[in-house]
Amino acid sequence: MRPTRLKLLAAATPLAIAAALMLPSAARADATAECNVNAGPDGTPGNLDDLPETLECGENARATGEAATAIGASSTASGYHGTATGRGSAAGGLDGVAVGYNSIASGEHSTAIGTISRAEGVNGTAVGQDSRAYGANSTAIGQFSIVHGDNSTAVGQSANLTGTNSTAVGQDSFVYSDSSTANGTRSLTAGESSTAIGYSAQAGSTWTGQAYFNARATAIGANAEAGGTAAGQTDATAVGESAKAHAVGASAFGQGASATGDGAVALGQGSVADQANTVSVGRVGAERRIVNAADGIIAAGSTDAVTGGQLYDTNQAVAAAQNTADSALAGATAAQATATTAQTTADTALADAATAQNTADTALSSAAAAQTSADTAQTTADTALADAATAQNTADTALSSAAAAQTSADTAQTTADTALADAATAQNTADTALSSAAAAQTSADTAQTTADTALADAATAQGTADTALSKAAAAQTTADTALTNAAAAQGTADTALANAATAQSTADTALSNAATAQDTADTALTNAATAQATADDAANDAALARAEAATAQTRAEEARSLADQAVASGAVTRETAELALTNASNAQTAADSAAERADAATQVAQTAQTNADLARSVAESASATADAALKRTDYLAVNGSGDRPTATGANAIAMGSGANAGGDDAVALGTSAQATDGAAVAIGLGNVASGDGAVAIGDPNHATGRGAVAIGADNSATGLAAVAIGADSVAEGQSAIALGSNAQATANGAVAIGENAVANRAGQVALGSAASTYTLAGIGSTESRAAQSGAVNYVTSDAAGNLALADFGPGDIAAIRFDLDRDRRDARAGIAASMAMDYAPMPSAPGRTSYALNGSTFREAQAVGGAISHRLDTAEPFALTAGFAYGGHGNNAVRVGVAGEF
Repeated sequence: MRPTRLKLLAAATPLAIAAALMLPSAARADATAECNVNAGPDGTPGNLDDLPETLECGENARATGEAATAIGASSTASGYHGTATGRGSAAGGLDGVAVGYNSIASGEHSTAIGTISRAEGVNGTAVGQDSRAYGANSTAIGQFSIVHGDNSTAVGQSANLTGTNSTAVGQDSFVYSDSSTANGTRSLTAGESSTAIGYSAQAGSTWTGQAYFNARATAIGANAEAGGTAAGQTDATAVGESAKAHAVGASAFGQGASATGDGAVALGQGSVADQANTVSVGRVGAERRIVNAADGIIAAGSTDAVTGGQLYDTNQAVAAAQNTADSALAGATAAQATATTAQTTADTALADAATAQNTADTALSSAAAAQTSADTAQTTADTALADAATAQNTADTALSSAAAAQTSADTAQTTADTALADAATAQNTADTALSSAAAAQTSADTAQTTADTALADAATAQGTADTALSKAAAAQTTADTALTNAAAAQGTADTALANAATAQSTADTALSNAATAQDTADTALTNAATAQATADDAANDAALARAEAATAQTRAEEARSLADQAVASGAVTRETAELALTNASNAQTAADSAAERADAATQVAQTAQTNADLARSVAESASATADAALKRTDYLAVNGSGDRPTATGANAIAMGSGANAGGDDAVALGTSAQATDGAAVAIGLGNVASGDGAVAIGDPNHATGRGAVAIGADNSATGLAAVAIGADSVAEGQSAIALGSNAQATANGAVAIGENAVANRAGQVALGSAASTYTLAGIGSTESRAAQSGAVNYVTSDAAGNLALADFGPGDIAAIRFDLDRDRRDARAGIAASMAMDYAPMPSAPGRTSYALNGSTFREAQAVGGAISHRLDTAEPFALTAGFAYGGHGNNAVRVGVAGEF
């Protein structure tokens, strides 16, 4: 039996060898690439430190947290339920997920997907190569995207965000401040509560020059800039491509619009507002008119804008005032002419008085001469009487003597006749002298009466002159008042012109000044009418004085004539002549006084003339100024009605029926537009901007929340820094963004882009709707592939379109493909080996051994093998069999068995 046992031992040796080859060896995760399940910290399964539900795959992979998974060389999953996939990946936080080469998810519930991605904040998410999410509840999506602040989101290649509660969307977008939004390639926000939307839009600072951090800036549009050229330029707003708002509270709306003055507003393409607190709708050389504006309210304290029609009415009133001034000037001229005439009349009266004085003097001389003639006549009569007595005596002597001779008697008779004739002649002369004296007395009496009348006329002329002087003085006062009013109108018009030239924002002041100018013009008109009436009265009084002076002159002439007659007749007495002289002197004095007053009246009239000329010049200047003011504000026109707008905030602007700008630096333009908080902007029918720095533009939109923006038709942006642009879009939530028709972003940080897009989860980004198609033309380009580095993974989607990064990528697929190729090769080699390991035939007698050697091929696999069969010494044929085959690539096969016959 010993030989038999030796044979059995020899036959069993191959079986033992085959069994030893088939037994598995103990594996360790830190030393081999195979996967270990439920391995403990020492990496060896089956020990007391084993952790349930852990998985380690890869050389030096470590899954040290409960239910953790580490896949990839040197990967580490140390957090509870942590998952680290990729070489060098690490998931250290609770429920952390790190996928990609050297990716790290160290924050609780954090996710890092992509080569060298980092998610270090609680609930942080970093997706993309070298993406970083450092803040709590932060999200960074895109290659090199970085989020440092809490509750913030950065989407786009190299998007960078350092503030809290902020959003950056777009390649190279940057947000350096809290509660801010940058949406667009190279968009930038650097001030708190600022918003930049559009390519290279910049709010609070600019890419070039010194960095500033101006709060509450809003820039919407490609290359728009708001508050970025100097410190302190807060609350600036720029809307439109290349719009610039670089001043405190400045606003620029329109392509290329520029507002560089504090509180200035530039409306329209290319408009420039470079002066503080002004509104510009154009620029030098490209002015615009504002049309369809309603008339502003003209009242004390009103700050309404005026229209061209209202300024036209004002201009007409100024023209009327000019006409009135002209009339006043004409009246003053007439008054001066009247005064000149009165002066001439007074001079004439003075000359007549002098003539009367001369006449009285002549009459006095004539009276003296007449007195002398009368004395001479009396003496002659006495002489004649004496001669007559002598002659009588002589005659008596002659008669008594009769003897003298007849010749002597005749001679005496002749002498007596002659004496008698002489006596008769003397008697006649005396009678004539007596008649002349009586006539002279009558003439003197008449001259006295005439002189008295002249004196009364002179007194009347004196009173008339006084009246004319008083009215001339009143005319002077009226002219001075008119001049003062004209000067006030000039000043008001100048102020109106300056305000009109300053900008539309001071049109309210221009309206007030225009109203004041209107009132002043009315007062000037009234004063001019009064001056005209006074001048007319002065003219009438001057005419009356002139007539009375003429009457006095006539009386004086008559007195002079009568005085001449008295002098000629010599019939007046010395006392009468002296009284006439006294009266003439009084008349002379009155005439002198009248002349002096006439001179004064003339001087006043000349002064009035000068002032009237000045008033006319001022009025003409005021008219020209008003015309200039009208032309400068002609571009403003408003057509509308309804409730007046209200602007109760400091530096606020409200235009349109029922518009309300209730916040400081707020702007409300349009019917029922409401801007109720600081620096809020509402433009268009029914728009409402109710948060600090909120913007609502279109028909109508609601922007509720600090920095909220709603642009388009029927959009609603509710929440801090929420943005809704399009039609019927809704952004509800802090930093929510809805772009497109009916886009809905209804959670904090949600972004919905495209028609009917819906993002209703915090931080969710939704592109389009179920009916949308997506085209990423450059995704398959060589440049796109070249831009990738490190491990890449696949993106998965569910039926609702939610995207997520798969735990596997092209490398995993390649590994599976490699495994499949290897398994297919091994399978083919196994088939070939089984074919080559055929059975040896039953030996012919007990104790004999048979064998068989074979070669085989199957597909591209080849194998060689052999088999033996040893027949035992039994009643029935019974043999032990064994086989061996070699198929290459480590594909070896061993078989043992028994064979018999019954």
